[in-house]
Amino acid sequence: MEPSFESDLSTIGVVRKTTGYQGKVLAEPYAGYEETWNHLSKCLIRVHGVWAPFFVLHKEERRDGMEVLFDDLRDDKEAKSLVNEEIFVHPQDILNNESAEEEDDELAEWIGFTVLDQTAGFTGRIEAIDEMPTQLLALVRSGEREYHIPLVEEFIDEVDLKNRILFMQLPPGLLAL
Repeated sequence: MEPSFESDLSTIGVVRKTTGYQGKVLAEPYAGYEETWNHLSKCLIRVHGVWAPFFVLHKEERRDGMEVLFDDLRDDKEAKSLVNEEIFVHPQDILNNESAEEEDDELAEWIGFTVLDQTAGFTGRIEAIDEMPTQLLALVRSGEREYHIPLVEEFIDEVDLKNRILFMQLPPGLLAL
């Protein structure tokens, strides 16, 4: 299974509403992406189901979010198509806060661990960790296939730090996705 385009992107916020009549939007930045927002010059947003690139002309921090003016948005009617859409960037465009860098280092320690599903007998190797807004996902390779496995407490039975093995009990059907 080839990873999807979207799975390679990082979500840094969501458009909450339009502001004014000149095509400005109010975005809600997600926690941990402050440095990315401070230096944001381009992003991707899905408009009517189609990925579109947006270039930032101006941005201003407000108490209720980040007011952003994107290139090619001429008025509030065009901007309304972005309301409630998430804002994505490529991983190389993520700039970490110092505390986020420490957290990334901790997450990187899991790379190379073997995942062993004690129910189905599945084994694979963690190649990357994706931090989603609600959970961590391990990108696990088994043979020629890649799987995205949620790293949630309910699925983890035991962690063997010495042998770098993560013993899990995955829900039926998760590996079929």
